[in-house]
Amino acid sequence: MLEDNILNKEEAKLYDACIAIDNVKGNLKQIAERLDVDIRTVERKVKRLNELGVKVRINRKDEDNNTDYNYSLDD
Repeated sequence: MLEDNILNKEEAKLYDACIAIDNVKGNLKQIAERLDVDIRTVERKVKRLNELGVKVRINRKDEDNNTDYNYSLDD
């Protein structure tokens, strides 16, 4: 398992994004916090991964009439 301090703090690489998405399996904010980047950067990484054929699953979750989306990698 990749240690947190190995992640590139300046700009999350696609490999780092895959690891964070797979480990956190949470919403964009949680993934962004893990990578120490903003949410928009995570959105761009997810889009790029999908373009490259690495499928990122978006699971809809309703809690208290609010819609939340959790992201995870397809197996």
